[in-house]
Amino acid sequence: MSTPNTTQMTCPKCNTTFDIQQYNVINAQTQPELREKLLNGSIFLQTCPRCGTHMHAAYTCVYSNDEKKFLVSFQPSMDKPAVTPLMPQYKLRLERTLAGFLERIRILEAELDDVTIEMVKYLVTAQLTRQFPNKTITRLLFVSADNENVFFQYDDNNPAEQIQIPLATIWRYEDRLTGSGFRPNVTGYLTVDSQFVRNSGILRCLAPQTPQNSD
Repeated sequence: MSTPNTTQMTCPKCNTTFDIQQYNVINAQTQPELREKLLNGSIFLQTCPRCGTHMHAAYTCVYSNDEKKFLVSFQPSMDKPAVTPLMPQYKLRLERTLAGFLERIRILEAELDDVTIEMVKYLVTAQLTRQFPNKTITRLLFVSADNENVFFQYDDNNPAEQIQIPLATIWRYEDRLTGSGFRPNVTGYLTVDSQFVRNSGILRCLAPQTPQNSD
């Protein structure tokens, strides 16, 4: 079980320095209470004891789920290379932003294929940009999934701005991706994002139709 490390943080508002606890290694099976705090983002939320300002402390963290066979490493500093663990049969993912780290975990916890999800996000973003040329849509963010739909947020300032895509559509794209024989040419950690979709050859080998979304 991971023991928290104590470090210091300085409030950007009142310049007060105070102690915080960092959890650098979290396992879903041995630390279910930390898993919940991680999924809702509260584990990174800090409050200044002097002025009450809320802020996020983005620090190196590795999350693993041994039942679902994946590990996601959050390395916010580009100067610190991620050390690839020897974990055969696991999906190994690397994220550089806190939002991306939490999103990747939610996707994999929902037992969805994150490569397919990222491809669909890329295609739907392009579709929304064409449909609403006056609206700036920089990215989609996976929110959740149920038995019928996958939900994405597309406005960082308004969590209520969401679209839903039928889960059956996601599965069809996953089947096409699997049938194409596509395999990422990577050893160790893989960063799955829009740049990966553009450069990996997914779009060329599938030439998929843009999925339909419903509000």
